Amino acid sequence: MLKVLLAVFVLLVVQSTLVPFIAVAGITPDLLLVLMVHWCYQKKRSRGVVLGFFGGLLQDLSGTGMVGVLALCKSVACYATGSVPAGRYGKNPWVLGVVLLGVTIVHHAIYYGFAAREVGTDVVILFFRYGIPSAFYTAFVGVVVYVFLDWWGRRRGRE
Repeated sequence: MLKVLLAVFVLLVVQSTLVPFIAVAGITPDLLLVLMVHWCYQKKRSRGVVLGFFGGLLQDLSGTGMVGVLALCKSVACYATGSVPAGRYGKNPWVLGVVLLGVTIVHHAIYYGFAAREVGTDVVILFFRYGIPSAFYTAFVGVVVYVFLDWWGRRRGRE
């Protein structure tokens, strides 16, 4: 758990400093959610919810303006991820990518529901303009990360 908490802090820094440079039309991937889905997919649901709340709260405090919303979104996302049975697929990067896509859509539906109220805009417009593209971008980045981690793990296993 200590390694995951350290990774959360590192990814929060990377998310706020480097990720804006890979934005496409203002859309960025959520690296913290990529980590959380990878971790929560294989852990107990309760541990995932705690990680989601803690990571989301830290992300809230780093400047979203809506304190508590990302804590809620990430908690729900981790709960949903923990509900998916890993079963025979194990750490298959493609399955994790599909899980990440679904969980990110749920995460963004909640987030943009609150954001729409905050800015006085229609939730459907925000969700389809930012939420869906961000979910696909996050899933794409997640699959790349998961494939790399899978390759790295098999490579280390041979040594």
